[in-house]
Amino acid sequence: MVHNGKKRALEVILLCITMSVSCFLVFAQSDMPLLFLPVLFIVGATFWLGQFGTTLSLTILATFGSILTLKGYGPVNFLNWPLGSKLLFLQFYLAVTVTTVLPISAEIYRRKRLYSEWQRSEESYGLIPEQSTVGIRSMDL
Repeated sequence: MVHNGKKRALEVILLCITMSVSCFLVFAQSDMPLLFLPVLFIVGATFWLGQFGTTLSLTILATFGSILTLKGYGPVNFLNWPLGSKLLFLQFYLAVTVTTVLPISAEIYRRKRLYSEWQRSEESYGLIPEQSTVGIRSMDL
């Protein structure tokens, strides 16, 4: 069990580093419109670490995106708009990212829960023949 805890901690640290580097590379430059790039890592984190990975990734994205946009960097600064409008666009981008990834996260959680219930059910029904004094026979045409 300790091994799983260390593995999980290592995965979380790796996710933080990967998301931070990708967000920094996207928002620290103003030459290319790469707003799609962090979304790929967020989807990967969602499949990899579930809801926790989704939440952590979105938090890192919002933090880097906000700070670097306020400092005048990033793809949002391609727009020749006032700072307030750029920040509204960044909020719209974050909202679209959240509404894209959260349904995936919810579906993965639902499937894991169903699989866990199925395993418990299989274990329970597997005990019936072992504990039964009557034989169970299945037949097919």
